[in-house]
Amino acid sequence: FLERDLVAAFSFSIDRASAGVYEDLSGKAIEATLSIGATIASPGESAGMVMARADEAMYQAKQARRNMVVRI
Repeated sequence: FLERDLVAAFSFSIDRASAGVYEDLSGKAIEATLSIGATIASPGESAGMVMARADEAMYQAKQARRNMVVRI
């Protein structure tokens, strides 16, 4: 299913590009992590239903580990 493949590739790219160790303005190292919840709307679904599913996926990603993408 093409849309799911696109969501997966996009989420993975964002995740890998944003996670890492950065420096704040004082030069102190800080670690950045990212948890992504992604989903695709089905015909007839309300925006609230889609957002609730994406929110659930994000919380699953946060609970599983950092730097994680969960797609529902």
